[in-house]
Amino acid sequence: MFDLQVGMPQEPHRMALHQSPNDVMVIDDTGTLSANDQVMTLKRVTMAAARQRRIIVVSGAPDLTGDSDYDSLDAFAAVFVRLNVSQVFAVGPEARAIFLSVGREGSWDGESQHCVDVDTAYDEVRAFIRPGDVVLVMGTTGQSLLPLYHLLVEDLQ
Repeated sequence: MFDLQVGMPQEPHRMALHQSPNDVMVIDDTGTLSANDQVMTLKRVTMAAARQRRIIVVSGAPDLTGDSDYDSLDAFAAVFVRLNVSQVFAVGPEARAIFLSVGREGSWDGESQHCVDVDTAYDEVRAFIRPGDVVLVMGTTGQSLLPLYHLLVEDLQ
């Protein structure tokens, strides 16, 4: 069973789960900008998926300021590999470091992709996903990924 909502605050664009008819789960976490909060979300998703579903992350650059445990995009991106994310789509010019870092951490078989903008990311993500996948659309300090979330939900109906 895939349950993310237990104990989660009801905030807009925070862990909002959409289940499509073909069993693709799209999670809107675009309201979360801090790297620490995004990693907490990712840990929840990976635990809920329990290695029974592919996890696809769509991310721009998070906010690394303040009390962040992550001092760089390299450190943030390493978490994706360590948590066994199946595919990372890094969106926007500021997120290119995420794409490169995932490769440096040991995912050398195309598990990360850089997309210059939301339109390109939509095309790439839509071509990649299949029934049973979990797609986590994260917040970003760059171009909002909320339109991408809406396009995916609309298309998967």
